[in-house]
Amino acid sequence: MGQRYEKSKKNVSENKKTLERLHSDKDTLQNEYAPLSLLDSIQSMLDDEASDAVQGVRAVGELESQRIESETDTAEEEKKQITGEINSEIAKLNAGLEKIRRSGSIEFGRKAVEQSSQEYKKQIDKFKSLISEMGEHVSDAGVSAGSIEGTGIAEADNISDTPLPFNEGDTILIPHNENDTVLGVHIQGLLPEQYKSVISSRYEMSEPRVRNVFDRFSSTLEVQDAEYSPGQTPHYSPVGYPGHPRGVYYNATEDMNNPRGQGSTYFHELGHMIDHASTGYQGNLSNSYDFANALIADGQNVLSMYSSMSPEQQSNFSNYIHQDFAHSFSDLIDATTNGQLYGSYGHSREYWQRDGNLQAEAFAHFFEASMGGGQKMELLSNLFPTSFGMFSDMIDSLQDNTMVKTLRR
Repeated sequence: MGQRYEKSKKNVSENKKTLERLHSDKDTLQNEYAPLSLLDSIQSMLDDEASDAVQGVRAVGELESQRIESETDTAEEEKKQITGEINSEIAKLNAGLEKIRRSGSIEFGRKAVEQSSQEYKKQIDKFKSLISEMGEHVSDAGVSAGSIEGTGIAEADNISDTPLPFNEGDTILIPHNENDTVLGVHIQGLLPEQYKSVISSRYEMSEPRVRNVFDRFSSTLEVQDAEYSPGQTPHYSPVGYPGHPRGVYYNATEDMNNPRGQGSTYFHELGHMIDHASTGYQGNLSNSYDFANALIADGQNVLSMYSSMSPEQQSNFSNYIHQDFAHSFSDLIDATTNGQLYGSYGHSREYWQRDGNLQAEAFAHFFEASMGGGQKMELLSNLFPTSFGMFSDMIDSLQDNTMVKTLRR
């Protein structure tokens, strides 16, 4: 929520500044061109040259006026859009608050519910203040759901004789501090209930050497936004810029329900960051030609094996790698065979043409699979044996207290 509020706050501020500038420009233009109206009564007395000059100045003024009006119309439309987006956020928050209030009592306790209610109300008030700052009003949809005052759980009894339970599959967000941590990783944003336990469970089942590396770097890892807009591509941003600092951006709620395995995005994107952090952020540890060549060789061996199969075996193998758990293998086999063999997941051809992307994705895939990824690790280590072995060497090189900058040759 915090990230979305900050984005809305920035949009409101920029829109206000734009409209204020345009209003000022309009006033200035009117003041500067007001004297031209005094010439209308003596227009016929002016010679051609003076008349043409006046007309030229007037034309410039009209063009400037048209520009200001056009930009003002655009800014007003942006204002409407921003207002609509804020009202949408308020409606979502109100819906969540209403569901919490109607819950009666739920498994993680009254205190957590009260904290959630307080957090939702605080966020609603902050978004409402932005609406007021723009001189607009909260929409009816935004008001209706949040019109019930108070935060006590007992108030649910005033709404209905029988508290409404949460629907199966609903995700409840539990408020965390802005500087909350999960396994030592700094995370900004609200997390779904039980998400911490999912991550912790995978951590406990992880390959010990990889877990040691995770522990070593965890305090330096940053999840800048765990509420990244649903549908947008999760990613690790290696170079920060204003409003988008270095770190991981993903949606924890989507990752909680990830068909590729709960927590897959969390460990994959942090794998990218560890790959980068292990060199002191001076390139990626994985970025070596030896690693790239090993990946391609492994992929070509799989393609050769596939080509020697019977049609029935090929069909069975294809069905196997199209399953969600095989997403990492699907991505890498697509990359290393130039699309001749693939499953249900993959990047674009353009993506794979960028130097270092193959090695970076392989490192993150191998890392995620090793962090409690179950049968993913077995699949990758068996079918990409040479490159997985090189990944293991990289992990070994990070076991001591000295960060390395290049893969051992």
